Amino acid sequence: MVDDLAARYEYDAFISYNRKADGRLAAALHDALHRFAKPWYRLRARRVFRDDDSLGANPGLWPSLERALAASRFLVLLAGRGSANSAWVARELEYWCREREPDTLIVVATDPDHGDRLVWSEPDGDFDWSRTTALPPALRGLFPAEPRIVDLAWARDRDRLTLDDPLFRAAVADIAAPISGRPKDELIGEDVRQHRRTMRWVRSAIAVLAGLLVLAVAAAWIAVRQRDVAQDRAAVAEARQYAAESLAATDPYAALGLAIAAEQRTPEPLPEARTAYATAVQRAATWTTRPIAQYASPDLSLRELSWSPDGSRLRAAADDGSVLGWQLSTGAALPAVPAFDTVLPPGYDAVAWYGQSTLAVQNGLDEVVLRDLTPPGRTRATFRTASEVGDLAFAPDGRTLAVTIPGGVELWDTVRARRSVTLGGGPATSWRTAWSPDGTRLLVAGDQGMWFWDVPHRRLLLSAASASGLWSIAWHPSGSTVAVGADNGEVTIRDGRSGAVRGTLAIGQRSRVADLAWSRDGNRLAAAGGVDGLRMWTLRDGRLIPYGSPLRSGIDRGPRRLAWSPDGRMLAAGIGFAGSPELDDLHVWAVAPLPPDAPAGLPRTVRVLDWAPDSHHLAAGDLTVAVVDARTRDRWTVRPSADSPNAVAWSPRGDGTLALAAEDGVRLAQFATTTTPANQPGAVVAGEPLWNSGGTRALAWSPGGDRVAAGDTRGRITLWAASGGKRPTATLTVPAGSERPTAPADSGAQPTATAERGERPTATPTAAIGEYGRPDWLAWSADGGTVRAGLTDGRALSWDTATGRPGGEPWTAAPGGARAMAWSPDGAGLATVSRDGTLRVWAVAERRLRRTLSGIGGDATALSWSPDGTRLAAGGYDGRVRIWQAAGGTLLAETTTGSAVITALDWSPDGNHIAAGAATGGITVYTAHPERASCARVREAAGLTPMTAEAAGVGLSVCRAGRIRDLPPLPVVAEGAQG
Repeated sequence: MVDDLAARYEYDAFISYNRKADGRLAAALHDALHRFAKPWYRLRARRVFRDDDSLGANPGLWPSLERALAASRFLVLLAGRGSANSAWVARELEYWCREREPDTLIVVATDPDHGDRLVWSEPDGDFDWSRTTALPPALRGLFPAEPRIVDLAWARDRDRLTLDDPLFRAAVADIAAPISGRPKDELIGEDVRQHRRTMRWVRSAIAVLAGLLVLAVAAAWIAVRQRDVAQDRAAVAEARQYAAESLAATDPYAALGLAIAAEQRTPEPLPEARTAYATAVQRAATWTTRPIAQYASPDLSLRELSWSPDGSRLRAAADDGSVLGWQLSTGAALPAVPAFDTVLPPGYDAVAWYGQSTLAVQNGLDEVVLRDLTPPGRTRATFRTASEVGDLAFAPDGRTLAVTIPGGVELWDTVRARRSVTLGGGPATSWRTAWSPDGTRLLVAGDQGMWFWDVPHRRLLLSAASASGLWSIAWHPSGSTVAVGADNGEVTIRDGRSGAVRGTLAIGQRSRVADLAWSRDGNRLAAAGGVDGLRMWTLRDGRLIPYGSPLRSGIDRGPRRLAWSPDGRMLAAGIGFAGSPELDDLHVWAVAPLPPDAPAGLPRTVRVLDWAPDSHHLAAGDLTVAVVDARTRDRWTVRPSADSPNAVAWSPRGDGTLALAAEDGVRLAQFATTTTPANQPGAVVAGEPLWNSGGTRALAWSPGGDRVAAGDTRGRITLWAASGGKRPTATLTVPAGSERPTAPADSGAQPTATAERGERPTATPTAAIGEYGRPDWLAWSADGGTVRAGLTDGRALSWDTATGRPGGEPWTAAPGGARAMAWSPDGAGLATVSRDGTLRVWAVAERRLRRTLSGIGGDATALSWSPDGTRLAAGGYDGRVRIWQAAGGTLLAETTTGSAVITALDWSPDGNHIAAGAATGGITVYTAHPERASCARVREAAGLTPMTAEAAGVGLSVCRAGRIRDLPPLPVVAEGAQG
């Protein structure tokens, strides 16, 4: 029945109320009736009309309310004084009383004192209207019996009403029961069931969502992990690609930038990236020349080249009288000096520069024009010569222009624009003319030889015939010598005063020496050798030594004109075809600075090396002992000279104490490592040998620097106190034939030898551990409680320094005998080289072979660990130093140069240097270049020209982006041999 009625009506109930008095309560009741006993699948349990929630904006309010009333099954009246006095409530009730039965009206009392305002009169069968003030008069006589009134007076002032409140829920059930046509208790039970069912669905939904969330998180984690793996693999692939490109790059700084990119691409650098970096830093330190720019002339033949004073611009004079120029940093062309209006005859194109202001140009057979180098190239003067012009050359002061003609030289005053003198006796055909730097001598080279004048005295000093034509001249900046290049590829070095021959150089049997040029500092000579390329020599001790490899430009093409930049860091060459004087384009090479000269007076054959704690001073010895400052190359000789020192060792205290071991004993020397007047290069005085320390082969200081261990040829290891000056106390020995060293149980062993009366040693032996082979390699534990020794027969063992007892049985670490041993700084590792050259790394605690290292390239001869123990360096018979990753055994780096056998090796305490002593050739210090410093070099080198920036590519981008991290040092860059 209820369902049938519900189908007929749009609303289940209509709430009539006074908005001011009961607006908040009406809204709460409206929401509660919608939700009470609501099945989970329905939007609301019942549909209730309330004007604020159900009525939209409408110009006719009462018609809308009337339609809603007509569409409602029940009317819920919120009875109170406010509603009793409301005209709207009265109209709604009048309509309801007229159209509906009384049992469809539900009264809800909302006034707190409604008991006094809703009074029923039994005798009258109606409300006592004389006392009832909470109901509108429209209800007079409506109810045949006293209606049940729902009490919500207590709820009017509540801030928040929900079905979670039991009282409000019971009241809502009272109202909903007749509307739903069900008993109150049944309806409440239904609400409980629906709530429980809803909660089950909610919990199920939460569980499902939680499961989906877990799956989503897991899927996201897997996706992120797969992405990370993919990114890691991509990073590894890119790092390997960069490393390979670095090794293949022709430009050293492009190679360095790519190697840095390879190292930085992965969180932990790949071994191949480290190898590429080590190779690249050596290339960046050892390159001689590299191309940095190339400019093509627009259908012109270039004649002469000139640099701006700051080396930022390069200019070339062309055969038509024009002057072209380029800005190196951008490659942009400079404003050109225009060509002559007339076309010059072929072959009549002699050109000479003077500074940045004047250009002398041949203009026809016998005419020379002086032009301004500032556009538009104003003509300053014109000279008419006696015969056709061969070559032009300005004097150093620019006031005189030498013009060669057949049989002589005309000297023109450029200020007065007139000929001042003619020097006779010259060649019929001249190819090159050059003034000495002081402007007193003039040299002319031609197809018949050379002519050499003393200009102030107008005297011909020398006329030398040549079977080959002479094509080029270059005065040394000092004027002491002059180089002359011939058609047969020979360069003759002549005295700058007399012209006498001092020596000869050859650039190639089939190459004409088209041009010669000295760098401004006079240390390098460049020769343009046609198709055989451009060659250079460096001046060392008065001798010219070849520098780098020939620079070639292609088949049948070679340099014809040369020009050094003012700082000597760049060399420009005009390139042309063989047999032709024309230059088609310009090439520019950067030229590396020359390394400093090596100091003299160091041991020539170095047997022992040790870095001081400051990582700057290095002690070295063979027949003598010297201390070298690796920064300044200052040298100190230790005196008295040790007799063939076997070991040197600096005290770790950093106080400058140096121990020296030789056949006559152990001496202590004091060296000031600070810059003081007493620390000027000279001699360092060592003390007398320590008592009974003769035949010492190895030294090792304790970590605190208070003791020094000395191993000698008698198979003993003596521990000396570094200070004290007392007589020796005891010497412990091992009976002959014992299998291992032992010490008496009684700690108070009696001495077997004492010092002679009156002897006062500078240090005191504290313990001597008995004879058991010859200990050539010693090391202390970090706590100073253990001394470890490597024996020449290949065994290793250790002792407790407090008791003198061995730390277990000796074990064989170098089968067949040892050539070298080195303990890692933490004592956990031991590297050995057997006499067969095999390099092994051991785990000391387990006495277990970790690995055998390969890639030595020849037998290893010397070993040294990095200070952090992560890398191992080995020197070999091939003179190279190789560095391995200790953990993985990967070869990380090797030096690219080496000749003599390496006899000693030591890694500096700061990890940035490795000193290598050679059987012949002194000491080479290898230095590490941090990645950040290398990036700065890449940015500087790549910023020279657009060509260098393009070559640097990815590496330059990485370095410009910043965030470069420095990695563990790899000292492989030879900073110059010291010896």
